[in-house]
Amino acid sequence: MIKGKLIAVIFILAISSLIAEELRIITKNNIHLRQGPGCYYPLISVLNIGDTVRVVSVNLGWASVGFQDTTGWVCERCFSQKPVQNKISNDLLLDSGETTLSNITAGGAVKGFAVKSYAKADDTQKPFIFKSHLDPDYYLQIKRSMQNNKQSDRTYRNLTKPSAGFHIDHRLETIGNRVATQIASKGLSKNEDNLKYLNAIGTLVLEETDLYYFPVKFFIVEDDNKAAYATPNGMIFVTSGLMGIVRDEAELACLLAHEISHLVYQHGYEELQKRKTVIQAENAFDQLDMEINDNKSAEQLDLEDLADKFYEVATAPRQLGYEYEADKMGVIFASKAGYDPYALTRLLGRLKTSTQIDYDHYESNWEKNYIKDRIKRVSKFIGNHLEPNNIRNRTRFETVFK
Repeated sequence: MIKGKLIAVIFILAISSLIAEELRIITKNNIHLRQGPGCYYPLISVLNIGDTVRVVSVNLGWASVGFQDTTGWVCERCFSQKPVQNKISNDLLLDSGETTLSNITAGGAVKGFAVKSYAKADDTQKPFIFKSHLDPDYYLQIKRSMQNNKQSDRTYRNLTKPSAGFHIDHRLETIGNRVATQIASKGLSKNEDNLKYLNAIGTLVLEETDLYYFPVKFFIVEDDNKAAYATPNGMIFVTSGLMGIVRDEAELACLLAHEISHLVYQHGYEELQKRKTVIQAENAFDQLDMEINDNKSAEQLDLEDLADKFYEVATAPRQLGYEYEADKMGVIFASKAGYDPYALTRLLGRLKTSTQIDYDHYESNWEKNYIKDRIKRVSKFIGNHLEPNNIRNRTRFETVFK
């Protein structure tokens, strides 16, 4: 009798397992199949639109799946919610395709709109290899140390703005690599301890966003100017000048959360669409210059540069709107990760007193001209909506950035 019941239970479990393993179709390009439920686990394969996976289970934003002859984990939102039918919809098979872009377009795609290069691309220049500096074991150690400080998602559910399904596909990687190469041309830090720590804190904050599944990379640019940039392919660059005034881990978390927010909410592309007419006009003039082989005088180049700066000043209030949103969402993400959200106000306050308006590097939104009333606005938001704490981790920060 007992044996019969045991067989029946095993049979029911086997049937349940078969039912659970439904076939689903991948609906986005450039989906990473990983060894575990996290962007820091080793990569197994890259899936694209139309690939079929067997979904075994779904938990906390990750799905355990089978693909061909292997198993792994993908983000929950990357496949169709209905089981595969006999006929695959053509809508699911749309390919993002390749893209060709100009220097102007590449510049407009970066948050801060800073690396607008006026030099022609040198096809003979060797591309940068943007190595990941995320150490999974070290990251998990940092993550465990912050576990008790982490805030419940329910506390912030009504405050977090949805990201409209943003995903980094092949097209964005093409554009982003071009932008990232321009930024990295100033030189990148090679201090492995600093980069390992930077990537651990950045990933800790990243996991609180809708882009939790994509391995964003974090770098330090050897540049005395105080600036930070987020490229469309998921790279965050902070200058050594800006890092030089960060005082603790909470300030670093808020800084990186701010830049991650620009990426998650596609501020660069939103601005790019608003600039579309200007970009098309600039490209047309570039093409005309090539056709007539016009050698411009120094005076003409200076006038064009001045005109571009006037345009930046004219659009600054609109750009400032992106800063307000990135401040707000950034302190939410940093707070969810367990850090004191007021750390951002301390960093901004230090920037306000230690920087001047830099007309030669007007692109930086981390200098005096772009801080304006950001401190007042974000302080009010934190006071009304967030749960402040005293988690700063200054000792750990100072141990790394000696």
